[in-house]
Parts: sequence; structure tokens; C-alpha cells
Amino acid sequence: MRESPAEQVSFAGKNLANGRNFCYHEHEIDYTREDIMPNVEKISVALPSEMVTVLRAAVESGEYASASEVVREALRGWKLKRKVEEMEVEELRALWKEGTDSGPSVDAETVFARLKAKYAAMQKQDEA
Repeated sequence: MRESPAEQVSFAGKNLANGRNFCYHEHEIDYTREDIMPNVEKISVALPSEMVTVLRAAVESGEYASASEVVREALRGWKLKRKVEEMEVEELRALWKEGTDSGPSVDAETVFARLKAKYAAMQKQDEA
């Protein structure tokens, strides 16, 4: 679905039709797409038909003004997901370092034997 020059565009919560808008004082202000997104580059993207159907439905429902808006929001979500994943990896590295810096490891069997002995002793004290 291609955007036509007359397609309605929204910017900062205001509707822009044909690149023009009226402010609260009824003075006409000219907005061009370059004012709204000065570094826009058009590209062609191939999508499976299921994704195209979802994209078109989002535009036709009025949820988005254009297919480009849908794609931009999807890319923002993708970037956020990657950032979160990167932060999780960094956190795991920090935890790993904290663990290795804490000293030598103890065999699990030894730890469980100590715990069993501790709780058995506590149970004997409670029974006495």
C-alpha cells in the first residue's frame, strides 16, 4: 500500500492533511514530510502475505495512518527487544563475575550433606 501525497499524516498528536495544519490561533502553518522526518529514506521490503494482511488491516482500521508507521513502530519494538537482551547478557556476565570472584566453589554433595545435618540437628532440638 503506497502513501499518496494527500494522505493524512499525524505529528505530535495533530492531524496534518496535505502537509498543512492550523494552530489554535487559526494561522496556517506549512509542514512538509521533511519537517516531520528530515532523514527519511524510502526502501522496498518483501513480506509474507500474512504480514502484509496484518499491516494493511492496521492501517485500514485507523490504528495507523500509513504502512510506514506500522513498520517504524515494529522497528522501534525490535530495537528495544535487542537492547533488553543485551542488558540481560551484561547482567549475566556481571553475576558470573560476582560468583567467580566470591571464592572457590563447593561441591553440591557437600552442601547438601551439611544442610541435611543442620536440619536433622534442628529437628532433634525441637523434639527435646
